[in-house]
Amino acid sequence: MNSVNTLIKNPKPEDKKHNGKNYDRIKFSEKLATAKKNNPFVYDSYVEISKSLLDYQLHSRCASSGESFRIHRKRFAKITIAGKRLKVYLAIKPDMLKETKIPYMNVSAKKSLEDVPVGIKIHSKLALRRVLFLIKNMLDPIMLKKEDIKPETQIDE
Repeated sequence: MNSVNTLIKNPKPEDKKHNGKNYDRIKFSEKLATAKKNNPFVYDSYVEISKSLLDYQLHSRCASSGESFRIHRKRFAKITIAGKRLKVYLAIKPDMLKETKIPYMNVSAKKSLEDVPVGIKIHSKLALRRVLFLIKNMLDPIMLKKEDIKPETQIDE
């Protein structure tokens, strides 16, 4: 009986964390749906980047934090929405971008993004073109696009 009274009088510290309010994380799919209505540039950029990645036969996986693009367990890109901007994380070495004019963030220290260490914010058409250029340079030496694959020709006997 005393233990119940002490629990009521002394709430756990987690209960006081946000003044009793529960802040849930907004899922990526919900952010994408609101971006489609309110911010068409973000949605159009997302569609263009994802089409570019899917052209290289990468598989997409949509999670609550964002959408990842991978093949054979190797992640090449991740797309998230933060506020009114799109963020794209790519599997490029940050040292390759040091001498370029492309603004990027080195996020290799974050454990969840260590395999995609370069983060780029998409806030303009120029930033979108730069990301598409980086995707092309990252994946062209490794993979073939769908339209580059020729169907096997049958030999008539």
